[in-house]
Amino acid sequence: MNCILYLTDFSDRSKKALEFVMPVADELRARIIFIHLLKGDSDQKQKVLKKEENEYLPFFNKLKHHVILYAFKNNCEMLTGHLLLKGDLVANLRSLMKQMTPYAVVTHYDYAARSKILLGKVYGQLLKALSAPVMIVPEYAEYGQIRAIGYFSGMLKSMHAELNDLVYKMRMFKSKLFAYYLPDEFKNARESLVEELSEQFPDVIKNERISLKKLDPKYVASRVDKLVDEMQINLAAFNAGDKIFEDIFQSGNSVRPFLLKTPVLIYPENFSE
Repeated sequence: MNCILYLTDFSDRSKKALEFVMPVADELRARIIFIHLLKGDSDQKQKVLKKEENEYLPFFNKLKHHVILYAFKNNCEMLTGHLLLKGDLVANLRSLMKQMTPYAVVTHYDYAARSKILLGKVYGQLLKALSAPVMIVPEYAEYGQIRAIGYFSGMLKSMHAELNDLVYKMRMFKSKLFAYYLPDEFKNARESLVEELSEQFPDVIKNERISLKKLDPKYVASRVDKLVDEMQINLAAFNAGDKIFEDIFQSGNSVRPFLLKTPVLIYPENFSE
């Protein structure tokens, strides 16, 4: 099933993030599945009572109504669904991953912090458990179509799976992709990667819609801020297992300026297509 799993707490910030997600789902031809998690009395997946389902149905319907209005305004077809879960978030999402392969699991920063998605070096069980990337949308994200994706990786040799996934997405979005990597010890890694991308996506290389450049290892976090602004990147991607992710998201650091308005896509450490 082509879908986006949208974690929501029904807050105003969650509804604002939906404004960013709807055009993304439209471009990807993906069903939006709204997910709300109820607190349980154990760290396992628990059964949701019928009474609880009825109680939360109006909240889900309000979100679906926003999608219906978007589809009507933009003359497109948008599919939705919803799931009310109970118990441990990781246990529930692990179960869902056995049934589907979503394009991404989406939420907003407040929900992410409470769910322990972002914990710096210890980035939480969720990213380790998922087979799909996590997209986190800030409150002040600029809504509209994604026209420039930035991917920042600590190791060139580990970028293959993420880049293949991002190239697929950029083709759907009709956007550009700027891929930045820290210099590493593999001299032929860049040539190998370019050759692989040229074989799989000749149209992308021919039309120069992808840029692959080294990133200065000094002051990485501030450099990422500058590049996001200069290249007008409106989706920044990272891998949760490398150094750049730690530099940007580690606890104790101040929030980077670009994170206040730029959605991020975080790939699990062992992501594979």
